Parts: sequence; C-alpha cells; structure tokens
Amino acid sequence: MQLDRTTGRYNILGWLLNLRRSDLKLGLPLFFYHFLVISSLVIGQVVRDTLFLDRFEAVHLPYVDMTIAGVVLFVVAGYAYFRRYASLPTLQVGSLLAFAVIAGLFWLTTWIYQWTWLYAALYIWVGIFGILAPAQMWILIIHLLSVRNKRLLGIVTSGGIAGGTAGFFSAAIVQRFEAEHLLLVMMLLLAGCAALVSQIVRQRRPISADMETTPEGIHSKAGWNLHKNLQQVRKSSHLKAIAALVFLSAIVTYIAGWQFKAIAADSFPQKNDLAAFFGTFHGYVSVLGFLVAQILTPRLLTFSLGIALVILPTVLAAGTFGVLAWGALWSITFLKGSDKILRYSIEKPAIESLYFPVPSQVMTQVKMFIDTVSWRLGDGLAGLIVLIFATVLHFTARQISWVTLPLLGVWLMVVFVTRRQYVETLGESLQQHRLDAELSTTQALDRITTEMIADRLRTEDKDEILYALDLLDSEQHSIVHPAVRDLLKHPAADVRERAISTLNSARDITVVARVEQLLHDENLGVRTEALLYLAHHAHIDPLEHIQKLGDFPDFSVRSAIITYLARSGDPNNIDPASQLLDSMVQEEGPEQLRTRLEAARLIGSLPDVFAEQLETLINDANTDVAGQAILEIKPTTTPRIIHAVLAKLGDPDLSSKAAESLGQFGDRIVDLLYERLLDDSASIEMRREIPGVLLRIGTPKAKQVLIESLFAADTNLRSQVITSLTSLQSRNPEFDLDTLVIETLLVAEIMGHFRSYQVQESLEQTLDGDKTVLNALQESMKQDIERIFHLIKLLYPRHDLHSAYFGVQSENPKVRDNALEFLDQILKPELRNLLVPALDPEVSFEQRVKLANRLIGAKIETPTEALLTLLDNPEPWLKSCAAYTIGILNLTSLEAKLDECLEHPDPLLRETARQAKQRLDKVS
Repeated sequence: MQLDRTTGRYNILGWLLNLRRSDLKLGLPLFFYHFLVISSLVIGQVVRDTLFLDRFEAVHLPYVDMTIAGVVLFVVAGYAYFRRYASLPTLQVGSLLAFAVIAGLFWLTTWIYQWTWLYAALYIWVGIFGILAPAQMWILIIHLLSVRNKRLLGIVTSGGIAGGTAGFFSAAIVQRFEAEHLLLVMMLLLAGCAALVSQIVRQRRPISADMETTPEGIHSKAGWNLHKNLQQVRKSSHLKAIAALVFLSAIVTYIAGWQFKAIAADSFPQKNDLAAFFGTFHGYVSVLGFLVAQILTPRLLTFSLGIALVILPTVLAAGTFGVLAWGALWSITFLKGSDKILRYSIEKPAIESLYFPVPSQVMTQVKMFIDTVSWRLGDGLAGLIVLIFATVLHFTARQISWVTLPLLGVWLMVVFVTRRQYVETLGESLQQHRLDAELSTTQALDRITTEMIADRLRTEDKDEILYALDLLDSEQHSIVHPAVRDLLKHPAADVRERAISTLNSARDITVVARVEQLLHDENLGVRTEALLYLAHHAHIDPLEHIQKLGDFPDFSVRSAIITYLARSGDPNNIDPASQLLDSMVQEEGPEQLRTRLEAARLIGSLPDVFAEQLETLINDANTDVAGQAILEIKPTTTPRIIHAVLAKLGDPDLSSKAAESLGQFGDRIVDLLYERLLDDSASIEMRREIPGVLLRIGTPKAKQVLIESLFAADTNLRSQVITSLTSLQSRNPEFDLDTLVIETLLVAEIMGHFRSYQVQESLEQTLDGDKTVLNALQESMKQDIERIFHLIKLLYPRHDLHSAYFGVQSENPKVRDNALEFLDQILKPELRNLLVPALDPEVSFEQRVKLANRLIGAKIETPTEALLTLLDNPEPWLKSCAAYTIGILNLTSLEAKLDECLEHPDPLLRETARQAKQRLDKVS
C-alpha cells in the first residue's frame, strides 16, 4: 500500500478505509487495545455460557444476570475508591492485571474442583469484566481522539470486532481440549493488554486540552462519587439522552441474547456442540462486523451521526418480526447476528461519539457511571422481564419478541432526541468558549480602563485628571464616575471647568445645587460652564444671573438667553432667539469654534423651529461641531435636514453619528435609502453605511430593501448588507426570508472563495519576495468566510453560528474540531461538502486547489489569468494590489487593463495603476 502524498490518503485501500496520513500511527495501538479486550471477553463469554448452560437451565440465566446488575454497583464503588489513589492509566493497567489473575484462578478451580457454584460465580465475574474493561477502555480512547478524527473509531471498533474472531479460536480449542482451558488463554491476553495500555499512555498525549491541566485530568487522582454522577446526568439533557440510549439498548440486547441462548440450547444438547456453535457464530459475525466497521462506519459517522444511531434499532425491529414469524434457529441467529454486527461496528462508535462535546472532566466522571450503572440497570430490568414472562406467564423464547417491539419504538424516539441534543450540546460548548473568551477580555479591559480612570481622577496631577476626563468625554458615558463630581471642589480652575462640562454632556442633574454655587467662582471659565449647565438643566433666567454676576463670555450669555427665550412659551420670543442663534452659527474661524460647538449642543434642547441654523451646523467644516449637530436632530425634522445628514454617511468622521441619527426616522426614509443604495453615482463610502441605517430602522420594509441588495457588486457593501440582514433577522425571527435566494448567494460566495485558492496557487508559483497581492488576497478570503457564516446564520437562525465562527478561528484544536463537527451536523450535505474542506485544517492547500478546479471546472494556468481575475473583482484595494503586481512582474500584456484603472474613481487604484504603468514604460 503506497501513500499518495498529495492527497494524504493510501491510494485505493486508503480511499476504501477512509484513512489519512497519520491515522494508522494514531489508530493501530488503540485497535490492538480493543482487540485484546474483546478477545478476552469473547473467550470468557464462550466458556461461561457453555459451562453454565451445561449445569443449569436457560430459565436460570435471569437470576445471575440480575445478580450482576446488583454486584456491579459495589464493584464500581470499589473502582471509585481506588481512583482516589491512582491515575486513570495506572488504574486501567492494575485492573487488567487483576482480571488476568482472577481468570487464572478460575481456570485452576474449575479444572481441578468443578464445584457447581463456581460456574455461577464465573458467569457473574465475566459479566462484570464485560462491563468494566470496555468502559474504562473507551474513556481512554475518547480522551486520545477528537471529534474530527472520530472516523478512527471505525479502526478502533474493528479491533474489537476482530477480537470477536476469538470465537473461531474457541471453537477449535474445545474440539481438542475442555472448555475450561479457554480461561488460561484469557489470562494471557489480559496480561498482554495491560502491557499495551502502559505503552500507549507513555507515547500518547490526550487530545483534550484540559486533560492534563485540570484536577480531573488523565494523569490525576480523583475519586468518583456515584451520587454526584447521577446529579450530573440529571442536569444534562444530553447525558440523560445517552443514558436512555444505553439503558434501552441493554434491555433489547439482553432479551435478544436470552432468546438466542435458549433456542440454541434446545438445538444443541451436547456441551461441546453448543460451544462450537457459539464459537463459530461469534467468529462469523466478527468477520462481517469487521468489514462493516472498516468500510462503512468511518463514512457513516462523518456523513450523519443520526443515521448511524438509527440503523441498529431499525434492523432489530425487522429481525424481531422474523422471529415472531418463524421462530427457527436461523431467524434468531439473524436477529442476534445483526445485533452483534451492527452494535459493535456502528452503534458503539456512534454512542461514543456523543461524548465528544462533553467537557473532558465531566466525561471522565460520568461515562463510567453510564456504561456500568445504566447498562446494568437495563440488564437487570431485562432479566426481570424475561423471568416474569418466561417463568410466570410461560412465554416461549419466540413469543417474548412481542415485548421487544414496543421497546424498539421507544428506542427510535430516543435516537431522534439524542441527535438533537448532541447538536445543541456542541453549540452550547462553542458558545461557552466564546463567552468565556469575550468575558475575560471585556472584563479585563473594563477593569483596567475603569481602574485607570479612577486612579487618574484621584491623583494630584492636574494633567492626569484632565486626561482622564478626556477619556470619559470620548466614550460619551451616560453615567459618569462618582469621582468626577468630587472634582467640582478641585483647587485647579481648569479641572473644575472640565468637570462641569463632563457632567453637562452626561446630563447628570444630581449636582445642580453644587454647580449653582460655582456661579460665584473666581474663575471666568468655571462660571461660564456653570451658567451653561444650569441653562440646560435648571431652566434658570440667565439675565438675572448675568446682571448679578456680570463678566461672562459672549457665547455663554447668548446660549443662556436663547434657551430662556425658546422655552418661555411666548411665540414672540422665537424671532429674537433665532437672531441670537444665527449670530452664533455664522461666526467663522477656529477662534469661534467654542461658540459654534455650544450652538450645536444647544439646538437639541430647543423647539424644532431652527432648521436653517441646524443645516448650517451640520455642514460646518469642523467635525466636532457637525457631529454634535447631527446627534441633536429630532425625529420631526424636515426632509432637507435628512438629506443633509444622509450626505454625511460618506464622511468617516461623521458616519456613525449620521447613521445613529437617521435610524430614528423609521420607514419614513427607507425609500430614500434604497434609492441611494442602488445609485452607482453616489459615493461608495456612503452606500456602504446605508445597511447599518436600515438595521437601526429594523422594520419589515427595511428588511426587504436589504434582501433586494444582497447581490451588490461591491464586496464591502455586500458584506454590510449581509451582516445587517443577519442582525435584523436575529432581532426579528418572525420575518420571512427566501431561503432559495440565501442559498444561491451562499454557494456563490463559497465558489468565489475557492476561486481565490486558484488565484493564490498561480501567483505563489511566480512571486518570490513581494507578497503584497497574496496578503491582500488572504485578507479578502477571511472576509469571504465571515460573509459565508452570516449567510449560514440566515439559513439556520436557531443555531449559534457566531460561536461556530469563533470556534473555527480558535487555536484550541478541540474547540476548532467541535466547531467543524457542529457545521457537519447542521448543514445540508451539499453545503457541507462545499464549505467544510475550506475550513478543515486537515485539508491541505493542494487539496483545496484540486477541489476548486473540480468545482469551477476550469483552472487558472498563468499569473496573467490570476491577475485578470483580481482586476475583474469590484473591490478597489484588490484591483490596486493586482495593478501593483502587474508592474512588479512587468506584464506588458495587461497594460490596457492599467489604462482602465486610471479611469477608476478610487484614488489609490489610480495612483497604483499610474506607478505600474510608469514601470512598464521603463521596461519597454
């Protein structure tokens, strides 16, 4: 078998088994671990069933099975006790050696003494071994694997199924020796298994990031509390669903197993014939199960976990009907054979996969509880069912199938619930990771900022205090720090002045009385700010205070008088107020900035009759003045003011304030926004801000405009439309969306993303040192992924795609794998097959390029084709990078394209094209 290094697969066999480059190195030790455990168990089951049925009737089986259910609780409690003093690997190795010694003791005693009670004890011991050994094995396996390489569960599971071929070996042994000698073989296998586990733990590190750093880590010592485990299961819907699956599976399996043993015992009266039949049966089902696990299981687990979980109960239902119809040995053999083949090849790895999204420390504690207590409770209840129906009601083995059918119906319903809970648990784990990361960052930043501001406000350094007040003003806090109020008594006049200004901007009216006292302050600036504060918040008569106190700056006097006149309620006062406001607004030059800024702040508190002055302030050359005026606009303003504010959306210094102000107008301006959004002659900067305004409006009419703008040619504009629509849909889930339109755009975005891989490959082969265009392309591809996730959120609003996007970007491999698994579970197969390869780190760049070539149907053969693709992109900065690269590579064949770029409205693109053309001219 030869490795294909390009695809990372092992040619035909690799494709057949769904293997990748590192899979065998990771999976083979676990394969042999499972092989040895199950080989030991199969041999133990053959010898225990044979010896027990040789001395007891099949009707006595429920008694020992119920005994196992009771004894296993004490065994698990003892296991938990030793767990307090030993790490998980040490306990696994120790328990396997202990099982080996016990197998040797049973071999000696049954061979020499042949006491009747020994065979019942052997049956119970093998039952306990069959619970404990596989359970602790799977705990280690889940720790060593991740959800993204759960396909390896096919390899691991096939090891257990291959171990089932020990049935052939058992059949051969009993043809020449007594069945008791199989226990000696079991002892040797368990000793070898202990040695293998020790080697695995030394060479492998757990994939779970928290396994070696938490107290519950794989190498830690921590006891298990059965009551605590029960509470953990009860609190988690996902764990309850898993426990219910295990419980129902145990009941149905036990009943089918009892039917199989009872009918087989009637068919083969001789002990060695029965042992040979059991051995042959186990051998054949193991071969078939091995093939299923190797070929079907990896693909099935990757394709659909839900389908994997539903296969076994569906087939068992068909087999149960067959037993009811015929009741022959072949029908029960089919039923039990289907159970053995599918349970260990598909059902078992599917159930184990359900544990991947569970936190490692919780899984370590709970899994043993579910695998032992839930399973044994199922066995115990099944034994009681068989005992009642077989001995009291005298049902035959064939008739007991009537009991199984309703249980299978419940099983199928639980599968549906479990699959849903699995997806929800994946989403919750991703959300928790995102919230933890964001909370720690936000809390740290908020704490640092708050502490820094508080410290600076309390310092004696005047400059530090003024800097802290600047920070508060820049953030536009509506609630100021209490220390700001204390600054009204600060000895420095400029500190008192700034403190009043900050309190005024924050509309803090708790200090009116204290500010009124500052009208008598010795500093003119302090008195001015005090007068402005009181004019805005205390409704005082400014003329009265001016006459009493005198000596105020002109702008503060005018501001106070305008406020008093406009609020007087006398219509005759509006004209004088308007004239005074005109005088403030018309003052030009930086020296009069404070006057205009005060006018802008003042106009928001006045009646809505000063539209002309407001428009002048909105168009002020100073962005502080214009921004303040924009924020003071009221919903009842005139269309002319709305157009003036709309024009400011293209100004980067005013766009956020303009968007905030426009959002208050609602459907009144949606038609105007749509018109501007479609207007190619309008500023692209302004058009890119319009989706945010529509989001603020948030009405169905605004949503419809966003939908109709989804296919905007400009990439940044399209990103803004998609982001705004996603946010709007999250706020209003009752809004209807055309999913066909969303899916069409989603596929187009994914195809465009793969087109970028083709461009990147072509340019990487040509560009050696200068990576400008490649860096720009990679940044564009990151934006592709962000848009794609927003579109997925529109298609699947019930799921937290924001956390999934955050998880895909995570450097934590377990979180990233959970995010990819989450996408695998919620996306349609056609979308999943397109998107996940672009996100999966196990898919190489070369594989993505090959996938792009296949999807698009055409390759990009030369750098010229790659650059033409970029030049056709509507994004100016990508065009600029392409023009720059044309000059670097001296591609004179693309000179005509540079001429087109010289006519583009974007200044950066024009300048880049001009320089590239100059370079080409020098070459020619």
